Amino acid sequence: MEIQEEQTSYKKVKVRVNLSGSRYVGYVRVYSPKTRISDVLNEKKQFMTLLEVDSMEPIEKGALLVINKNLISYVQAMEEFKRNYSVVHTGRFVGVKVRAVEYQIGGEVFLPAHIIGEDPAEFLSLTPYFLNVKNASIKGTSERYNFMAVSKNQIRSIEIGHSG
Repeated sequence: MEIQEEQTSYKKVKVRVNLSGSRYVGYVRVYSPKTRISDVLNEKKQFMTLLEVDSMEPIEKGALLVINKNLISYVQAMEEFKRNYSVVHTGRFVGVKVRAVEYQIGGEVFLPAHIIGEDPAEFLSLTPYFLNVKNASIKGTSERYNFMAVSKNQIRSIEIGHSG
């Protein structure tokens, strides 16, 4: 029996991963029809692969790094991509202060219209593993990111309605 390799289209997205205090920069494959790194992070798969990894830790050049997503603190997208406007969501962005185990992140999260006026904790169930934060900053650092995915395993509390 011959095994045929299926051709699948994907794009490589450059990310920085904070994993238990260690930082890795590399690329994640985002396979069609998914369009965002947050789609990959919120898949049920427990592991994801980083390609072309750069780290302070000794990693063999050209090696792949398979990461346990349960141990990720947060992921920062290092690149901008064209947005797909084929799906329109109604709602609004609200300021948040995310207090995690080892850090605090300020930024904005999108609250869909059906959540506004309801229990704000409902928006946490919209994605299974990571909370998507835009215009994110890490308290006590000069780090600012257009997008950051914060592991829900690391979140202690979220202050909603925070500005700046």
